[in-house]
This record gives sequence, structure tokens and C-alpha cells, in this order.
Amino acid sequence: MIRIFLAAAVAWLALVPFDPAWADATRRPAVEEIVRLFETVVFGSELDPKLASKAIAKWQAPVRLAIQGKPGDRHLEFLGRHAATLSDLTGLSIELAKPGEAANITVAFVPRAKMSKIQIGGVAQSMIERLAAPGGCYFISWQKPVGTIIGAAIVVNTDRDMARINHCLLEELTQSLGFPNDTDVLRPSIFSDHDYLHELSRPDVIVVRTLYDPRLNPAMPKAEALKIVPAIVRELNARLP
Repeated sequence: MIRIFLAAAVAWLALVPFDPAWADATRRPAVEEIVRLFETVVFGSELDPKLASKAIAKWQAPVRLAIQGKPGDRHLEFLGRHAATLSDLTGLSIELAKPGEAANITVAFVPRAKMSKIQIGGVAQSMIERLAAPGGCYFISWQKPVGTIIGAAIVVNTDRDMARINHCLLEELTQSLGFPNDTDVLRPSIFSDHDYLHELSRPDVIVVRTLYDPRLNPAMPKAEALKIVPAIVRELNARLP
């Protein structure tokens, strides 16, 4: 069984880590607030409560990116930077697919008029039109078996200004790793539609690292996971600057 999750955000530059802005953050949310953020973005669904997940879902295999459309050099720079950050936080290898290597995330750069016309196998065109309607970006991901993400597609509106495209790439790439929901429960956050960030906030970093902690196994039921999450968050909150 393949489960589908959906949500609406020519040279390859080296994937080089950079100094995170959250290292200088002054606001330190309580552990309980970060746990609530984790629960909301990992187990919720921005499209329909019926699509909410009942178990942990994350990648187990290396992530390989394929590029479609006509991205500019700056678009690829943004994508490379965010891939490097997320690779560092998750422990996943996230790189551009080499010639002959199969990709499991496709990033399509298209003008807004074409966002609703893209065809993605297994996804109804009416759903793609719904995802494209806001005119930002969107992603779709697949699981097989449930709990293991095996693929994703990210669609980016190239008609937007560079700052919003930068935010959009960070948001959708992050969400495609196992965070299908948007929320305003804790801000600023890459998961809030009211914030335009170019780097993950400190709570975002903790949430991403928590999901990819080895104590949380793919397909682990929500109730079981939420018994473990507070301890992981507490450890990270104490350790991170």
C-alpha cells in the first residue's frame, strides 16, 4: 500500500553548511510548546483532518533530488543550502541525483500558470489544482509501507520574488521529510504561513532533529511516540545554543 501526503510552498552548488540564525535567538519556548509544535506538524494535515497521520513517518533511504523546469542559479543556490542544512539535522544524505542515479524527490520550477497543470501519478488532477490555487508552492509525498517515505514532488512558483522562493524551497523541502502540516502554534516557524523564513527557527531545528532521532521508529503509533518525544526535545533544548 502506498500512502500519499499533500501540502501547499543547471549547475548544482556545493552543499555547504552555514551558521544558523537560531543560534542567536533570545526567545526560548518551553519544552511543552515545542512538543506541541512537533505533534501538530508531524501528525496533522493542513488539507483535511481525515488525512491526519496516526504514526511516525520519515525517510529511511538517501534522498536524491531531480530538477525539472527552468530554475535560475539563485534558485539552485537556495535549494543546495537548504538541502545541506536538512542533511545535517536529519543524518540523511540529501544530494542532487547523479547521472544514471534514480531520484526520489522531484523539484519542479514552473510559472504559476503551469502549477495546476502538472500531472503526478496517483494524484487526482482536482487535488493538484487545489494545491496550486494559492499560488505559492506545494509538495506531495508517498509512503510504502506506511511510516516510510519513499518519494516526493515539490512544485515551485517561479513568478514569485526571490525572497519568497527561498522561503518556499525551505518550507516544502522540510515538510517533504515528514512534516505535512502547517501551524501557528509557535512562531516564528517555517511551518507557519504567516512567517517568511530563510533559515529554520530554533524550535524548527529541534522538531526536525526529534523526528529523526533513532528512538522514533517509522510507523511508531502516535500515542507511543508522544511518550518519547518530550525527553528527546528536553535533551535537544538543553544542548543547543
